[in-house]
Amino acid sequence: MLKKPIVLNKYDDKGKVEKSFKLCIIPWNMMKKFSAAMDELGENFKYTELLDRMDGIICDAFHRQFDENDLGEHFDAGEVVAAVNSIMDAIGNTNPNVMRALTKKAPASTIPTGGAASN
Repeated sequence: MLKKPIVLNKYDDKGKVEKSFKLCIIPWNMMKKFSAAMDELGENFKYTELLDRMDGIICDAFHRQFDENDLGEHFDAGEVVAAVNSIMDAIGNTNPNVMRALTKKAPASTIPTGGAASN
């Protein structure tokens, strides 16, 4: 269970919160999908490659209550990046081997680390 739930808000075209979504646990299937996605990344991958892979993982984590298109068009970038960082932190705390493997593949400036966005 996460120390603090991960919250994402879906916004309407006027910037008003249409619906909030809360993630309280990292589902087992999500950890497996995250691990598989990290295995597929090449050496010295770009941060955008990691973010592209996270779209489906985030939607799966929130039980497909929204899709990749909604995520890209109606969710705040800062909130999504904070969610990605929190998910990565949670998975790293649960399975440090995944994050060690990811860190070995990435240039030093690619991997976000903790800070205000982490749990």
